[in-house]
Amino acid sequence: MLHFSSEATITPSTTGRFTITRWIIYIAKYDIASTNFTKVRIPKAAYTRDDYIFSIRYNYMKVAVDENGIWVLYGFNKTDDDNIVVAKLDLLPDPPYMEVVRVWKNITLNKRNMGNAFIICGVLYTIQDVSNEDTVVNYSFDLYQNEVRKTAIRFHNPYQMNNMVAYNPVDRQLYSWDKGNQLTYKLKFVT
Repeated sequence: MLHFSSEATITPSTTGRFTITRWIIYIAKYDIASTNFTKVRIPKAAYTRDDYIFSIRYNYMKVAVDENGIWVLYGFNKTDDDNIVVAKLDLLPDPPYMEVVRVWKNITLNKRNMGNAFIICGVLYTIQDVSNEDTVVNYSFDLYQNEVRKTAIRFHNPYQMNNMVAYNPVDRQLYSWDKGNQLTYKLKFVT
């Protein structure tokens, strides 16, 4: 019997399910069509007590998907370092296999000082607060350039309990779960 806990379940093209288990610190993929199961261990991930990834007390890890692939946001276990850590995963189809290909540990952003986060085009964005009606996307970090970008984008939480925010690279929109309401945020990309 497997026990899973996750902020979001990602089902790309109905090929599988990515999820997190609190007890074994793995990201697992189960292919519904073939029933293949594969998993990858997330290095030094926090998963107990008050080591939550955001200011709200729900998640130890977050799985994100963007145009570049699958990402895991988390914090280190048993350390005084409360900064957020990002791992990039690679999914190989035959035989089914997942691996951590890179880990960013140099992001100087306290995981408890953000309400939520998402990744778009290899850039980590954080939302300052998810319990106030009006807040901001107040931080961005380009994972490929290893640099912080100035960010101040207004963000609206109409129901004031936005505990899931995720980017969908297929339709290029943000989706959220705000106090039992699914919301969609249309994005405008400028280059």
